[in-house]
Amino acid sequence: MTNYVQLGSINSHAGREAFLKLRSDYEVVNDPMERLEAARAIIANPAFSSPVPGGGMIDLDARFSTAYEYTKAILPAIEQAGAAWLSDPGVVMWLYLAHADQLMSKEARVATSYVLDSADMDNGHKRRNNRNTVFVHLIFFKHYQDNELLCRTILGTPPNVMNNAIERFAQSPKNMLIPAWVGGAFAMFFNPETMKYHKKPRKSKDCPAPKSAFWALREFTVVLGQYDKNYHYPGMSDEEVVNLLPDTKGLAPFKKHAAAWFARMKAQKDEMDAGHGDLVKAKA
Repeated sequence: MTNYVQLGSINSHAGREAFLKLRSDYEVVNDPMERLEAARAIIANPAFSSPVPGGGMIDLDARFSTAYEYTKAILPAIEQAGAAWLSDPGVVMWLYLAHADQLMSKEARVATSYVLDSADMDNGHKRRNNRNTVFVHLIFFKHYQDNELLCRTILGTPPNVMNNAIERFAQSPKNMLIPAWVGGAFAMFFNPETMKYHKKPRKSKDCPAPKSAFWALREFTVVLGQYDKNYHYPGMSDEEVVNLLPDTKGLAPFKKHAAAWFARMKAQKDEMDAGHGDLVKAKA
């Protein structure tokens, strides 16, 4: 079953106030579906909402089990109108309303978690946009959609839940958009087979109190943040970023995971290159 409408935007102060009132009136519900009728009434009201010029179509009846499925379905409709609409506060509010039953939990978050600041994400100012789940998920998918394994892992949560790894990434918006920075973190902390964090290292004489991947990732972001002025991350590879890190008790065990991952990727590349060379020889 489908129910397509054109991508829209909350286009007025009255519309924004209607959104905030819905969030307040339905702050805690037994079932997120309780918000849906009121949410759909807002986006259907021309005094509150209007279609985005050139925007694609959105299926209001679509169901999404993960943030990956959601962003993959929604981003093309936004990009059809133009990339600037991705950072438009009215569009982001409209998206929350369009699938309010899937994007808002039983207990609504604070209002600032749904309403974007007007500034762009990468201008260097500290803002609240890193807490906006839909916005962060869409930004991440936009930049890494060609890496399916990475996106399925980081965006493998329900659409209304922000993986704590991407939450850490979003606290440094500039670095979140640097492939080597995110790729290094993925290589260190995530198991590509399970698409979950690597298990916490076992205790040893050298490390009687090892860190979990969650806490080691925090150390990763802090350390690279301290190095930020000395290195140009956009010009580096995933492996070069990992090799910058000191062999602390928190990071060293996870650097071993990264080394194994990089070796695996190199072996696969060598195998593909060899196969390509054999094919060229056969054609000759």
